[in-house]
Amino acid sequence: MHAMQVFKEVRRHLGPDDFLTFDGGDFCHFGRAYLPALAPHRWWYVSTLGMLGSSLPTAIAAKVAYPDSRVFAFTGDGAFGFNGMEFDTAVRHNLPVVGIMGNDSAWGIDRQIQMGVYGKTVATDLLPTRYDQVVRGLGGHGELVESLEELPSALERAIKLERPALLNVQVQNAISPRAQAAINRWKSHNTEAF
Repeated sequence: MHAMQVFKEVRRHLGPDDFLTFDGGDFCHFGRAYLPALAPHRWWYVSTLGMLGSSLPTAIAAKVAYPDSRVFAFTGDGAFGFNGMEFDTAVRHNLPVVGIMGNDSAWGIDRQIQMGVYGKTVATDLLPTRYDQVVRGLGGHGELVESLEELPSALERAIKLERPALLNVQVQNAISPRAQAAINRWKSHNTEAF
């Protein structure tokens, strides 16, 4: 499914006190463009201290700061590799955050930029890893979501369980407007290379 289909379904489940945190990467760029901040101090993008991997640690901190709010952490499969083991922290401290991963088995934004600029990719393919099983192994709830039809019930389960959860959602490789803008900027400044 396309990343926007995921975020459209998520939006149907959001309430005004929910806290949303986004990683970098193409999957999350779609979500940041589509999901609004519903209340002050409840929407967070990557900090100036880092990029990939920040959504889960930020979600854990948000759950501590706002214990009565539901917290959603949006990530890609590449970004998850940086701090995914922090689900162990969330389990140990009983911090029920809901992770939603867009898994395209790639370093998505890098893949799109390399293809757009050079016409080929280098070292951007990842395996279709079952990160949901990793989270289950750490004591959380994990589910693989392979179709749009599975997403609503999987999302409802992840929310209702009141424990750390990860939905490993299989998404297509799709270029975000942010990646396309990066390609366009690069090409406009480097026309002599073409």
